[in-house]
Amino acid sequence: MLNESRAGFFFDFSVFEIPAEKILVNIVMSSSHINENYLESLTQEMDVIKTSVCLLACCEATNELQKEKIKALAKSKGKYIFIINSVAINGILDEYYKIGEQHFSMLRDKFKELN
Repeated sequence: MLNESRAGFFFDFSVFEIPAEKILVNIVMSSSHINENYLESLTQEMDVIKTSVCLLACCEATNELQKEKIKALAKSKGKYIFIINSVAINGILDEYYKIGEQHFSMLRDKFKELN
């Protein structure tokens, strides 16, 4: 999921068989911003840059935020929105530093929830 490159790290969603040469990355500080209208605006932004993946970082988010709406977007529109909080981001980095490979169970589990 997370690969090293000269510029730093990048996410590789091909392990989920999601075609995405680029991904939309948004950061919000409060989960109160993540509502149905916000998710719809994300899908529109995804259409503009022609991607099916959005990585949404939210400092205090739980994985339950708008879960049903996110599942519906994945199934009906092929738009995958991954919401991760600071704990998950740190976990991904820790896992990468320990293993050094693309085996991130947290994001794999999240993808399975969406399908």
